[in-house]
Amino acid sequence: MPQPTGARMANRFLKGYLQDLVFMLDSVGIHWDKVKDVKYLWRRFTFNKSQQLDFIIDFASFYKTGSAKHAADSIISGVEKSNDKPLKALVAKDILKALNEGKEVSDGMKRWFDKDALQIYKAGEQAGNIEEVLSIYAQQFTQIKEFKKSLFAGVKMPLLLIFMGLAGYYAMAEAEWLGFPSFKPVTGWLPPAQFAYELSYKVHNNVLALLAIPIILKAYNIFCNSVTHPLRLKLDSGFPLSLFKGFEALRLIKMYTVLKTAYCGDYQAVQIIHENSGKYTQHYTTLMKESLHKGVADMGSVLDVNLLPPRLLSRIHAVSQANGQEAKIRALTSASSYAEKEIAFTLARSKSLLTLFAWIVGGFLLGSLMIGFMTTSLSISQQ
Repeated sequence: MPQPTGARMANRFLKGYLQDLVFMLDSVGIHWDKVKDVKYLWRRFTFNKSQQLDFIIDFASFYKTGSAKHAADSIISGVEKSNDKPLKALVAKDILKALNEGKEVSDGMKRWFDKDALQIYKAGEQAGNIEEVLSIYAQQFTQIKEFKKSLFAGVKMPLLLIFMGLAGYYAMAEAEWLGFPSFKPVTGWLPPAQFAYELSYKVHNNVLALLAIPIILKAYNIFCNSVTHPLRLKLDSGFPLSLFKGFEALRLIKMYTVLKTAYCGDYQAVQIIHENSGKYTQHYTTLMKESLHKGVADMGSVLDVNLLPPRLLSRIHAVSQANGQEAKIRALTSASSYAEKEIAFTLARSKSLLTLFAWIVGGFLLGSLMIGFMTTSLSISQQ
């Protein structure tokens, strides 16, 4: 009788281990199906907006040269043959399963994609030009990603200086300033050295407070996305609220362009954006819907609610002058391609202030640390 191979023995062991694990989980009231749900929820959480866009870009590129099934099969094959993300294969398999059951691609996307992407895809399916919609969607939202990168490119180096300064201060306090206080009391050090010494212990003792910075940024985002008080809206033109307004304006015009490519009516396009936005953007989409209810037909007039920059609005006003739906869509796509430049123009001052502020903080932290260390050595040598 042939002996079991190492692979078979390992497989038997793993199978037995999993059976025991399921039994133990069931015995304490944790059902395996619930565990699998947690696994799915984690995967869905990690399949963020950026990864959804990457998937759509891939899917659109394969869709151009074949069918939806071909696109899903190509993604699965690409993941298996390369080091691409396995999560993409899981999403493609759900799409393929839906197609094999006679359903639409959007049915297979339900478990993985955000509501706005799903609604855009459904609109494209209904319009019968899904390939074009996917291509425009990938193009428009790639432009948003590039815009964000360009806007924050100037703060990468100062943020590195800030991190180095804080890490240096923490390390010096952790090392008790290399024992320098034992050579000479801190009160006898030069003022820059004393300042650096005191600041290092403040950083060391409040390091947990520094870890709260992401929470503060999240709170800022919630505030920006939720508050629509008239005073806040007046402050939108100033730093830092202008940055959030600029991003929301760009997102709105990009989504509107994609939805119009899917032959959505003006009201339907605005309604979909409204349903997939926070209270801040909903404030503006409500005004747009009111204009449409009043019978306003000019696209520029509908979107003129003090969200989009004036120069961009002038381009959109020209869209309404085009003859025919196809011509208007082409004109809108062209106008949308200039959106980043127009919004960047209005945010130039805010971008400069953000970069300047980051350089001041980063330069101060790292510079004061270096000067403090050098003057500490000088103070010790003067005794």
